[in-house]
Amino acid sequence: MFFRTTLALAAALFVAQTEKAQAVPVETAVMLAIDGSPSISQADFDLQIDAYETLLGLAPTDGSVAIGVIQFAAYPQVVYPLTQIDSAADLDDLTTAVGDTDKLGGPLLLTNISPAISLSSAYLLGSYDCKSDAVDCLIDVSTDGFNTGLVPPKVAASLSVIAGVDQVNCLGLGRISNCRFIAGEGSFAVTASSIGDFADTLRTKLEREGVIEPVPLPAPVMLLGAGVLGLFGLRFRRTA
Repeated sequence: MFFRTTLALAAALFVAQTEKAQAVPVETAVMLAIDGSPSISQADFDLQIDAYETLLGLAPTDGSVAIGVIQFAAYPQVVYPLTQIDSAADLDDLTTAVGDTDKLGGPLLLTNISPAISLSSAYLLGSYDCKSDAVDCLIDVSTDGFNTGLVPPKVAASLSVIAGVDQVNCLGLGRISNCRFIAGEGSFAVTASSIGDFADTLRTKLEREGVIEPVPLPAPVMLLGAGVLGLFGLRFRRTA
């Protein structure tokens, strides 16, 4: 019921956004759902937010990507509505909104992932034709634990995929994180073993999803690598 109601509401609310999205083709539309539940300390939450703010600043501004952000604990809260990033101003608005995010917190140990997935799905399906091959519609959940809500997140993820979302992916933070709700062809989960690994793991995930472009190695590093390969080749020829 929550999924159907949210989807119907989104269809009515995002007519203007749909028109904008159709004006310039979007290749990847992603909703990022960030865990702000009490099990995450304020310091760890701040480190996550810093990583999201920094890495999302690498997103292209040519209109090929649309990004929205939700935070969840007992309930989901919109941080930044799904928006086609077609200017530096859009990207600045996104990173500023993420950087200014306050931790939700709430009732102890209440991590309600399903409504976050459903609301993310509603934004995507209300804004884009996710069933077409032209747009990849992704939901990206990061969480440090497992769902404690009434509706299993696997149900919400499966319903989203049936409705047209391509993938529901997950970034688990720590060994007790549960990402078994991923859904959709090619969906995947990655795990950051500690908060110190979060930024690198997040970068890998966003690059794999096409949300940000891989950062090339600095020229000196590339030259060093080429030199090492050259030495190995020379040694191989001498010993052959």
